[in-house]
Amino acid sequence: MNARNIAAGIAVVALVGTGAGVAGASGSGHHNHWKSEVARIEAIAKAGKLPASFKCANASKDLARITKAETWINAYLPKAEAREGAAVAAHKTRLAHVIAHRIAGVEKFESALVTVSSLINAACTSPS
Repeated sequence: MNARNIAAGIAVVALVGTGAGVAGASGSGHHNHWKSEVARIEAIAKAGKLPASFKCANASKDLARITKAETWINAYLPKAEAREGAAVAAHKTRLAHVIAHRIAGVEKFESALVTVSSLINAACTSPS
C-alpha cells in the first residue's frame, strides 16, 4: 500500500464522512475508490470552487478531518524522504524513484487539501 493511497483513505474519511462532504459523492470509501476520491479532491482544488452539494453545516467536521490528514502527511513525509535518501545511498535507484514519485503525489494531495480547506473557510465564514 503506497502513501498516496493511505493519504487518500484519510481524505475519503475526512471528506465523505459527513454525508455529501466536499467530495460531493457518497460511498463507503473502500480501497478501490481512493484514487477516484483523491482525483475529486484535486479536481475541486484545481477548479477553485466547492461543489454545489457542499453544506457549511458540515464545515467544522470537514476542516477537522482535513487537519487530521495534514497531520498524518506531515509525519509521513520526513520518514519517506529518509527512506528515499537511504535508497539513493544504497544505489537502489529504482526504489528511490518510486519513493520520490510517492512523495510527489502526497505533496500534491497535501496542496489540494490546503486549497480545499481555504475554499471551505472562504465559503463558510459569515461576512461582518
